[in-house]
Amino acid sequence: ENLKSIIEEKYKTLGYSFTNAQISIKKNIGRNGDINYYYYVDISVNKRVKFNELLFVGNNYFSNKELRDFFFTEASEQAASNILDQKYFSSFSALLKEKYIKAGFLSATIDKPVTFYDYSTEKMSVTFRIREGSKTKVESFKILGIPFDQEKLLKNKLTNKIGLGFNPIAFQDDLKLINNYLKDSGYYFSKILNTKSLGIVEYNSDDTMVKINIEVEAGPKIYVDDIIIIGNQKTRKKLILREVKLEPGALVTSSKIEHAQANLLALGIFSSVQIKPVTQNSTKTDILVFVREKDFGLVEFSPGLRTDLGFKVGANINYKNLDGMNKRVSFNSVINRRFDLTDLAEERKDSKSLIEFDSSLNFLEDKIFNSEFDLRLSLSKSRKRFYAYDVDLQRAAYTVSYDFTRWFNISFRQQIESVSQFNAIQDSNHGHFQIGSFTPALKIDLRNRSINPTSGAEFTLSSEYATPLFFSQSGSGSTINYYKLVNRNKFYIPVTDHSVVAISTSYGIQENYANNRNDNNEVEGYIPPIRVFRLSGSDIIRGFEDTEMNYLADEGKDISEVEITNRAYMVNFKLEPRFYLSDTTVFGVFYDAGRVFVNDFEADELRSSVGLSFKLVTPVGTLDFDYGIKTLRKRDSNGNLENPGKLHVSIGFF
Repeated sequence: ENLKSIIEEKYKTLGYSFTNAQISIKKNIGRNGDINYYYYVDISVNKRVKFNELLFVGNNYFSNKELRDFFFTEASEQAASNILDQKYFSSFSALLKEKYIKAGFLSATIDKPVTFYDYSTEKMSVTFRIREGSKTKVESFKILGIPFDQEKLLKNKLTNKIGLGFNPIAFQDDLKLINNYLKDSGYYFSKILNTKSLGIVEYNSDDTMVKINIEVEAGPKIYVDDIIIIGNQKTRKKLILREVKLEPGALVTSSKIEHAQANLLALGIFSSVQIKPVTQNSTKTDILVFVREKDFGLVEFSPGLRTDLGFKVGANINYKNLDGMNKRVSFNSVINRRFDLTDLAEERKDSKSLIEFDSSLNFLEDKIFNSEFDLRLSLSKSRKRFYAYDVDLQRAAYTVSYDFTRWFNISFRQQIESVSQFNAIQDSNHGHFQIGSFTPALKIDLRNRSINPTSGAEFTLSSEYATPLFFSQSGSGSTINYYKLVNRNKFYIPVTDHSVVAISTSYGIQENYANNRNDNNEVEGYIPPIRVFRLSGSDIIRGFEDTEMNYLADEGKDISEVEITNRAYMVNFKLEPRFYLSDTTVFGVFYDAGRVFVNDFEADELRSSVGLSFKLVTPVGTLDFDYGIKTLRKRDSNGNLENPGKLHVSIGFF
């Protein structure tokens, strides 16, 4: 009987109100004489019950339309589809009572919902009976202990106002707002004296009116006298003062103290930071800054495996706070050897697998020359395998950036690269060349967090200019003179507490300026293959091999085999609804589309895929396991049909 009721109740919660479960037991005796019991459950399920009418009785203050709209705004997925959901109906009674209390109907009662099923018409109605009671209004509102003009300004910011219904739920928020407003106005040690007193809200005899009397001890406005720093052993006082941004004579507010603490923690060199005024009985006070320094050195070793790069080993050596001014130096190196050479051209798939590497030495300094600009210097050397050739690359660069706000950043980068291409399938891809470029960029980051964001958006725009003016090579047939514009956008739209729709869009165009022809009809230069758009990294189309998503149908070859003397384009789109199974595991479905083009952009030629994604959230990003299936398989140049899909394993870019 317990099993029967459990099953029927479970179906009832899903809207199947007329389910019947019949349970029978059979017994047999096994070979060894043991008795076995078999329980057979026969479940008779009718169609899910829908409610056709949603009725409210006794409401005068809120209209039926307002209450219906409120019901469906808060509704579960089941109730939103007009399917019987007793659990939501019960919880909605509490939501409805809260709505009335917020409007001032403190004695409002909401009866349990009544459902009625008409067997003749097979229709159901749900009725909520409401007894509103009398409305409690704010008769008077006084904030004692502050000047009249500030009292008037402050009361305009509060939810509870004279003449409106008293909202006890918002009253606690009003008290917090008063407290924060005073502290941000310079009354740092202000406090509300009667928060626990019954007299703070006085009801009249019939509870139709309340008088609010808030007693405040504001004290004097507090100004900075001196900054006292404790706990810094290697960090220079100059750096701490720069980030605290509180000078003698400045007004002390809670927001300034919070920003100072956040700025110091953001340096990454302190394990804890405490900032507080010392005295409260004077108009001037010393500000105590107590810091605890971290260990500044870090060595990391990280073996790994990627589907495209094979086995890899990474090493990072970082040292922060050089010279006590948080100058940072780091050495990063990754070495890998591919197991699978299918991403290379057909003529190179039997070639010996090279050891690839990418090493860089970086120096970073914030606020260079006491300005608001940050500097990054970088030297790097790498060896990489591409579709049609291998490359040895040496690079020197500097980047200067400026944060206008916490979310808006601009930067410019100047870079010189020495490129040597070898093991190429075409003679034109052999050789050495130099690229000097200048790249301005801007970034707007409105995400709620940088790793595994669940709301907000991020926008980046960069434009690389490589010309002889910036030390690119020049000469007959070998001049490097082009621009490369790239725009990337990411959107994270929360749907429920446990689901998010993530969208990524990337667009790019590059054009060769060295396209004039000489007397022999030869162009002055072309865009180096290493700089030509290629769908890789965050721009991959999941489900495709590298050779498939960078294949040009018109040319019948990979884009790296084509000499770009005019224009090239790139477009990439990702749509991924994500469902959070826990704080560290995420399941998603996705749709990817994109392609690279030469000379002409053809939107109808985009390649696309659909698939499943599973993510493990780590401190450095999400570890992604993505399996994509092509929406349309095509044949390669040899007439062979493409594989249906592919598994990708990576640290999340998106």
